[in-house]
Amino acid sequence: MVIGKQILPLRLSAPPLNFRGGRFLPTEQQREWADKVCTDLKIQSIEPLCGRGSEEILLDFIDSGFKAAVVATQANLLDEKWLGRKLDRSFLKDIKDLKNIDVCGENGEYHTLVINGPIFKKRIDISKTEKVLRDGYWFLDIQEYNLIVKND
Repeated sequence: MVIGKQILPLRLSAPPLNFRGGRFLPTEQQREWADKVCTDLKIQSIEPLCGRGSEEILLDFIDSGFKAAVVATQANLLDEKWLGRKLDRSFLKDIKDLKNIDVCGENGEYHTLVINGPIFKKRIDISKTEKVLRDGYWFLDIQEYNLIVKND
């Protein structure tokens, strides 16, 4: 495989690597490709989200205490009203009502910024924003924010 051969010299010169972890919801074809590359490199591929439904993953994220805000949307799919919305059960209900939208935004429908979570010592408090339309996308331009130390 071409990609594996391109990565192999990097692996030989880098500290030992035992696995590759996924950060997105791969399709079966993407997972098979990643597994093939990892097999060629003699490392383990870990895809903890593979095979799980988008709604289940979003609910896990919400129920685990993470907080995220929508910071970008494809303008032809989600208008500027979605910008700044927190990912919560209300968000999930509303986005499920739309046609051809993955609730996790896996097709680029929207992007988020994680602003709080149980593994963080500080949370992000966004205090000033502006909504900007550029090249077919809505963006939440974060102009002012504070990092707040959590007391838990």
